[in-house]
Amino acid sequence: MMKEEYRDVKGYEEIYQVSNLGKIKSLKRRGRTSDKILKQTLAANGVMVVCLVDYNRKTKTQPVNRIVFKAFNEDFVDNRKTVLVNLDGDASNNRIDNLNSISKRESLSFSKNSSSKFVGVSYHKLNKRWLASIYLNDKVNYLGYFTDELEAHEAYINALNNKDK
Repeated sequence: MMKEEYRDVKGYEEIYQVSNLGKIKSLKRRGRTSDKILKQTLAANGVMVVCLVDYNRKTKTQPVNRIVFKAFNEDFVDNRKTVLVNLDGDASNNRIDNLNSISKRESLSFSKNSSSKFVGVSYHKLNKRWLASIYLNDKVNYLGYFTDELEAHEAYINALNNKDK
């Protein structure tokens, strides 16, 4: 059993703390007699979020998994190319041991809708063929339809290898 440990929320030091078990608490201040665990809600994109208020009284909704991961992984670089995944697929389980940072490209293999065992390949029912696509430069590039799943995968690998050329 993991012992609960709290750390400051990055950017909200002395206001909020986050635990390695995925809880976020508002610290005792301004007339409040005790700390308070914040309510988490499920956002439309499928992640748990909380509303945080800074010293300037600006409210910002933030994903719980990012708050937890940043607090317990000092070397984490938070950018648009990284995706945090809940390893067990449960959005409400934001324990640090259930979170992992992966690239957007790797996250495609976590898709529940994937009909292929290969990243960047899916079966197109209407055309009854395999579709290959790749995410490059913040947009999806379609590589074509193929009769064989392995051919579609090879097209994806070729595009990936030629992305810098």
